[in-house]
Amino acid sequence: MRRFAPDKLAEIRTLYRNAVSRKKQIGILADLYACPRQDIERALGLPVTPMRAQKQLPRPRLRWTPEMEARLLALYAETHETAAIAGQMGLPPRNVKCKIEKLKARGVIPRKPEALSACAKGGSA
Repeated sequence: MRRFAPDKLAEIRTLYRNAVSRKKQIGILADLYACPRQDIERALGLPVTPMRAQKQLPRPRLRWTPEMEARLLALYAETHETAAIAGQMGLPPRNVKCKIEKLKARGVIPRKPEALSACAKGGSA
């Protein structure tokens, strides 16, 4: 919370009082004095409006390349631990888990781990 000097406070009150649109003037004063709107509202003795939550930008979507998919399959044949695979690939575990589930749904990865290890060894499942 910023405290204004008495001369600045008198100036803020005068500018606010003489404004055509007092609502817009609060934003203008905040820009002029390089402070949040809430500080101007406090200085004027007005009810303080809550700060808005900042909008988060959407994260870029991960695009799986055929090379990434092949590496995932190789690592999955060695170990079935999602966290270990994610660590080796440098990806979030959730992304790896979702991709494994999609590959299982497509039939690329067998549902049972025993069938996958038999396929990796060259046997028939």
